[in-house]
Amino acid sequence: MATVKVNTTENKINVGTTENKLTITNNNTGATVNISPTNTGTITVSAPGPAGPTGAAGTAGSVSDYSGTLSGEHLNLSGHITASGDLDVSGDVFVSQYIKHKGDINTAINFTDNKIKFEAGGMSFLSLYDDDSAPFTATVNNDSNRINFKVMDKNNDLLLKTDSDAYNVLLHHAGSEKLSTQAGGINVTGHVTASANISSSGDITANKFYVDQYIYHKDNNITYLNFTQNRLRFHIGGISYIDLNDETGPPRDITFNDGGNNVDLTIKGSSNNPLFKTDASANRIGTHGKGTPEVAFHIGGSELRVDGHISGSTIKIDGSQVDFTNLPTSDPGVAGRLWNDSNTVKISAG
Repeated sequence: MATVKVNTTENKINVGTTENKLTITNNNTGATVNISPTNTGTITVSAPGPAGPTGAAGTAGSVSDYSGTLSGEHLNLSGHITASGDLDVSGDVFVSQYIKHKGDINTAINFTDNKIKFEAGGMSFLSLYDDDSAPFTATVNNDSNRINFKVMDKNNDLLLKTDSDAYNVLLHHAGSEKLSTQAGGINVTGHVTASANISSSGDITANKFYVDQYIYHKDNNITYLNFTQNRLRFHIGGISYIDLNDETGPPRDITFNDGGNNVDLTIKGSSNNPLFKTDASANRIGTHGKGTPEVAFHIGGSELRVDGHISGSTIKIDGSQVDFTNLPTSDPGVAGRLWNDSNTVKISAG
């Protein structure tokens, strides 16, 4: 049984050391506070409430100059609480705003309405804010200090890092940089693999660019490149214009207008266009400026030279002048062949 002595002059209660326990009961609420000093403690009580089991609530008292254990339903303390050991609370702890690091008061957890800031060295590293309007915000470096955010993997290798001085974000794999944001876009080291679409409003630059089969024009999916095994086809507007085929060669095939569409092939020269032109609708070919050929094979220009034979059931030469040069000067003995007999063109009878 503890020995309790009341000093009415100094408002002190001295607790004896037999049980080292004092129970104080609030006559208004019935709540109790147990005080168990480790050594003989001194409890100073000021402004106690009126006596009696049903007395009116008095002004809260205070406890000072005490080393030991305080326990009870509610403990309302004003001022500083200093503990040389652990503070073990089985219920809730309420603070007005800060939980600060002892001896380092600018490192703290800062509570305000619907907001928590984690501060170290006077800088806000992380801010969590429920501003009653979704989406809610979780902000790293919300005061715009020189703070970099890092995420590590299980081997303590870098996975993600922000660089506040370089204004960029870096992604790593096993500590090796794979992607970084730049002023003009992103920089990727290694392969880019996608199971869906890749869209870009700017340029895509790569050392090698691999596709499974198609490269499409944006918002125009009937204009595309079609890659198959050893074959490349150029489709424009749903029509195959060029087909490069090395699938069965040799010989290899280069086919224009594969599919029999009304597609004309034009090859232009530097001064006399077109140099070569096909007319798919008329099944004709024009050369040397003949963009609209009038016959099956229409050759424009001022002259035609053939180093070899010309054969056919009908040969028509329509021109103001026909020149024959380098004709043999004696009868070649071949029926129908021309020869020059003293500047007279003759046809050999064979």
